[in-house]
Amino acid sequence: MSRDVRIVADRLISDVENEHFHMIAIPGGMPGAEHCRDSPVLTKLLKKQKAENKWIAAICASPAVVLHSHGLLEKEKAVCYPSFMEKLPPECRGEGRVCVSNNV
Repeated sequence: MSRDVRIVADRLISDVENEHFHMIAIPGGMPGAEHCRDSPVLTKLLKKQKAENKWIAAICASPAVVLHSHGLLEKEKAVCYPSFMEKLPPECRGEGRVCVSNNV
């Protein structure tokens, strides 16, 4: 739980794995980003979202920890929490505090 912010889901991810989403937003913070990275259901949903050219958002550490770890930043730019920027390959590093690259 980062900065004492707790996110509580309305439903389990396994209950929505066959649904369609206009956008999937991945929260940041550690170890939450690692938990998101390690979720096979979320990984499947994110890859489907990317393949269908639908929106994906990620904050804090999640662009590096989740999106980059699963190859979802190929041909994309992203920014993340400053100490995680070095985990992104140079060709993926965006600028500023917010970065929009295609649908990511």
